[in-house]
Amino acid sequence: MQAPMRTLRPLGYGGLLDQTFELYRENFLLFAGITGVVYVPLALLQVALVPQSFTGFPLPPGPEDMPTPPPELGGVLLYGFIAMLLGIFVPGVVTKAIADRYLNQPASIGASYGYIFRRFFPYLWTWIVVVFVVSVIVIGFSLLLGLLSAAVPLAAPLLIALAGILIVWVMLRCSLVGQVFVVEQLAGMRAVNRSWQLAGGYAFRIFVAFVLLYILILVLSVALSMGLGTVAAISQASPMRFLVGFMQGVLQMLLAPIPLILLTLLYFDLRVRKEAFDLQLLAQSLAVPLEVPEAGEEEQVRSDE
Repeated sequence: MQAPMRTLRPLGYGGLLDQTFELYRENFLLFAGITGVVYVPLALLQVALVPQSFTGFPLPPGPEDMPTPPPELGGVLLYGFIAMLLGIFVPGVVTKAIADRYLNQPASIGASYGYIFRRFFPYLWTWIVVVFVVSVIVIGFSLLLGLLSAAVPLAAPLLIALAGILIVWVMLRCSLVGQVFVVEQLAGMRAVNRSWQLAGGYAFRIFVAFVLLYILILVLSVALSMGLGTVAAISQASPMRFLVGFMQGVLQMLLAPIPLILLTLLYFDLRVRKEAFDLQLLAQSLAVPLEVPEAGEEEQVRSDE
């Protein structure tokens, strides 16, 4: 029996955060399974290949501790490549599972990985385009500000602040690319343009939502880190780095899905606000054709209500 369709509506900040943690709680095993099979082994790999860069929970010194040998360049490069690749790949898998569960569609660890794996090269190309577009905009504007600050040295602090604001604004406008790729199956520059269009006029809303979320995550991560650090400090032996690495991987496994859930909810929230996505879903469930209003018309209707 198919689950009833979720009622979509425009959400305030409180509603976004509440539904973020509700969706996380309802699908905890699914999300933790997706991230756990990657982040826990990756943390252990970091301990093995790049021990000096490992930033796990500190252990007190003991007689069994041995000086950590300097990492080999091959190990650093290998770990960096794997971490970069998985850092791009896994968020797409999690986003697929989040979108499916938010729309009350069946989801599994294997199906979510399979969805992105079958589209891996378009997915990778999309993020290459994102990096290129953001870099071109930021570098171009930074060069312009550099010339202005050289001409007017007293304005340099203000121009640096403007450059920082620009970087954040561009990243916010491109922040929905992953959701666009997964839900609408748009890749490359089309995904970037779509994200830019959806986030238009709502960049500050996305920024505030993430500030509120990261305050909550900071409190949660500090509490978990203190608990895991206490367990790690039980042993003073150097091999316990791997136990600490395992616990750091678990911590990342637990926290990584939360920002992606919020970002996916923001994506659907903006589609509801701009494109009456809630009415589109209702029409599909009733098999009734629906004439979707333009974005400006929909926002005007909602404001009149």
